[in-house]
Amino acid sequence: MILMLMRMMLTQACVFQLDVLPEVVQAVAGRCEVYLDGGVRTGTDVFKALALGARAVFIGRPFIYGLVYNV
Repeated sequence: MILMLMRMMLTQACVFQLDVLPEVVQAVAGRCEVYLDGGVRTGTDVFKALALGARAVFIGRPFIYGLVYNV
């Protein structure tokens, strides 16, 4: 079972994924893996998410930007 932490909305206010990640990890209590997808802009965001309990972090756009740089 995989829980994908995507963009979350709370009473019409956008919540940053790293702010709620510890709560999600605590709520699943090891019953499934938590992956972070979206909102990752820098390498430090990846390390923060991993330190907060995410099993993996998807970094699609920054990776693509690097591939097409100076093309």
